[in-house]
Amino acid sequence: MRIYEAHGPTTVWLDARFGEDGALVIDGYDQGEAPRQLHGRDDLEYELAIPAGELRKTLLALLRAYVEETGTPVTAIRKCLDDAG
Repeated sequence: MRIYEAHGPTTVWLDARFGEDGALVIDGYDQGEAPRQLHGRDDLEYELAIPAGELRKTLLALLRAYVEETGTPVTAIRKCLDDAG
């Protein structure tokens, strides 16, 4: 599932999926200015795996960060979850 996409001097794609072991896996691909400046090449692929046993703690941390960043009330979070299916 594509969870983020941005186009500009650096194009970024983030996809999320569940691995066979239940881990949440986030695959990323950056292309353009940022990887060129940081790594000396035009693109960068990366992966972050959150083990299944850490998902609850991770979800709570992400919700806290999201609400602190946006001030979003619970109704907006509920709508986001409903929209995601």
